[in-house]
Amino acid sequence: MRVILLITLLLTGCTTAPKVIEVPVPVSCNPPELGPTPTDTRLLIPKDKPAEIIRAGAADLQAWRADALACRAVVQGLKP
Repeated sequence: MRVILLITLLLTGCTTAPKVIEVPVPVSCNPPELGPTPTDTRLLIPKDKPAEIIRAGAADLQAWRADALACRAVVQGLKP
């Protein structure tokens, strides 16, 4: 039984890093004239459960989009 488990683990690559999907996520909306340029970070989504994670994060992404739109409206209002 242990030999079968060992062979299975070796064949499936138990020592490799989990496979993930990298998604760029903007974390700031400052235009160049107001300060640093927008930066991105990477959201790592495991490939075996992307749908569950995307559904769980949908509300966060919608909230981020609303914040970004509000930020853009404020920035456009500041322009002469």
